[in-house]
Amino acid sequence: MVLPPIETIPVMLLRFTPDADRETISDIIESLQQGGIIIVESEGLDENADVDKKAEIPVVLGLTTTQKLLEHEAELMRLRKPCRTNLSHVPVLPELFTRGNRADFIQHDLKHPEDYDAFGLFSSADRTLLLEAMINAIPAPIYLQKANLELCAYGNGGSLLQSLSFHDSDDVSTESAIMALKTQELIDAFCPVHIGRIKRRIAIETYKWWTPLPLDSMRDYYGEQTAYYFAWMDFMSRWFVLPGIVGLVVFLLRVLVNKQDVDTCEFTPFVGLLTFLWAVLCNKFWERRENQLAFDWGTFSFAGGPQESLLKLGRRPGFKGHMSINPVTGKKELYFSPAKRRLRYLVTFLVTLILLSFASTFMVISMNAQGYISSNDFPKDREHPLLYPFIARLAEPGGIFDAESPVKSIIPIIIRAAVVFAMNSVYSRIAERLTEFENHQTIVDHQNSLILKRILFEAFDAFIILFYLACFEKNVSLLRMELIGAFNVDTLRRVFTECALPYMMKNYSKRDKVGRKKKDDDAKNDAPSGVLSEEADLEIYQQFDDYIEMLIQFGYVTLFASAYTLAPALAAIATFIEMRSDMWKLNHLHQRPNVMKTRGLGVWSSALKLIGWLSAFSNLLIFAFTSSQMRAWFPDWYSDSGDGKSVMKDSSAADVMFTLWMIEHAFLLIGFFVRVMIPSIPRNVRIELLRHSFFLEMEASRGRFATMKRYSREIARKSTNRQNSTSSQSANKERKIRESKPPGRMYSL
Repeated sequence: MVLPPIETIPVMLLRFTPDADRETISDIIESLQQGGIIIVESEGLDENADVDKKAEIPVVLGLTTTQKLLEHEAELMRLRKPCRTNLSHVPVLPELFTRGNRADFIQHDLKHPEDYDAFGLFSSADRTLLLEAMINAIPAPIYLQKANLELCAYGNGGSLLQSLSFHDSDDVSTESAIMALKTQELIDAFCPVHIGRIKRRIAIETYKWWTPLPLDSMRDYYGEQTAYYFAWMDFMSRWFVLPGIVGLVVFLLRVLVNKQDVDTCEFTPFVGLLTFLWAVLCNKFWERRENQLAFDWGTFSFAGGPQESLLKLGRRPGFKGHMSINPVTGKKELYFSPAKRRLRYLVTFLVTLILLSFASTFMVISMNAQGYISSNDFPKDREHPLLYPFIARLAEPGGIFDAESPVKSIIPIIIRAAVVFAMNSVYSRIAERLTEFENHQTIVDHQNSLILKRILFEAFDAFIILFYLACFEKNVSLLRMELIGAFNVDTLRRVFTECALPYMMKNYSKRDKVGRKKKDDDAKNDAPSGVLSEEADLEIYQQFDDYIEMLIQFGYVTLFASAYTLAPALAAIATFIEMRSDMWKLNHLHQRPNVMKTRGLGVWSSALKLIGWLSAFSNLLIFAFTSSQMRAWFPDWYSDSGDGKSVMKDSSAADVMFTLWMIEHAFLLIGFFVRVMIPSIPRNVRIELLRHSFFLEMEASRGRFATMKRYSREIARKSTNRQNSTSSQSANKERKIRESKPPGRMYSL
């Protein structure tokens, strides 16, 4: 069974809010139809309603298009698809789709033909990607565009600040209808429509832990962006096993054999150093896996560079600029100066820095409330630079936040978790505004910039207390306690808040709705209850939340491996469960995510690499200064302080620093050597790339030869015609000369 003809089923849904009046809905429907969009289903649409009134119930439209227009859009988007060649040893190569060679792009040997149309040409993800691009290209009516609304507000007595824009006066802004509707909050859902049988099949195959993940099916249904996330989760669940076994063995040796704590164990430092090498190898082999998938899925950048990215991924609908001639294509296109964008980066940096300062202040207050900072940390003649005496006294014995009480000590932790969640939510909205202000040209650049801001802020909230305990307090016991609490609580919180709680709320909402319908005889006049409306009621899938949780877990495992050796083993189990719970959540609780072409994790890969390299420094810090682990190997360099802590002797400072310098440089050199010696692109992909270059060069040579042959024939034909013409003219001239001579005496020799 293949996908039904695209003209017969809704591919995307669009739901208007009750604030949208009938005239606006009618204008949008007319614009969609003029853009080649077909409305195959509608819910809540009353064609006889007064156009001047707002809709009493939400209007939901099921949108699709024709196969012909879909193929036209695929050619405009430069969609890369597998294409057959005339070489026996290179049967298929990814090429840009063209309608002229349509037959070469039709795939016959498909693993899951039910994921493709009857032609074997476009998958379900391709359909949604192309249709969304078509809809985003439809301009908004003039009265809905942002510039016109701001001008009207200023003309009607609005403030001057409301009429100002971040963009220059010569900017050209042809705002799409979807962007305008989102800005005016006239729509609350615009997403692909689920296909039940494919969604359920992928979920069932994912739940089977003994079989590989159906990554190709995920890609053909959800798109590359979602498929890469599950590919990475599957990769990490297997890579966590090795450090998990090592950490478990060291834990058992420390507890059962040597009966030591983490502060004095001589084996624990090796866990931190080996974890650093593991992190470097893990990131390198994921890079290879990422490139392999990118080539298989047709998103590998052959030429590279921003222009290739722009041609492949398309322009962001909200991009604004002035018309300028593109030196590459020679066509007029929207252009925004990189120099202006760099100035906007500076504004973003300053705003983020101010917000991070507020977050830092709250974290300091939280550490005072948890008893991590107290007046006893410093001698009486010195004051702790981060001490808030009033708050610190609340954590003392008998206080409302008594750090020694198992019940009262939880209160500041709960307060901190709630405030951090609120700060992250607020900053996520601010980050979206700042990223929009930066005016990125492509969707990928826009998302990467947004993700980078949120990573910086949320990672700061997650790791700042741990780094404080490791670097400033130098207390490995507190560090381990905080790390265990953060790691375990965060793992349980994810399962409860992302799956259990939404599932209970969803069932309660359904039962409540059924109860109201039974009591109300007029329930037929309520909001539409069709399939499209049910899907529009689902939550929007926010992939960032899943990524940031796994990134922070990766940081817990690598940055503080010497403090919590069981973290990798627990992370392997948690990732294995998280991967399947995320699929269950995507299958039951969320809208089908919008499809986007990517060639990997993007900025997330850079963040993982940065954490991997930083783990060398953080684990050495724990080894030498936070704990007594280095003393276990070099006891002569340390002495006991009055409070039972290890103190480095002044005479041994040079030896300690030189030893750390040697260890740090040795491991960094090994890590660098590993990254250089292991190629980022697998051998089979390199061969395929060379085949691709060979094929293109051969085709270009054939084209040049055919052109030269045709040109030679043309020259020969013109030369022959010229010679024939010259001969004819000479003959005619001689004939005319003979005819023009008078008869005369003939002389003989």
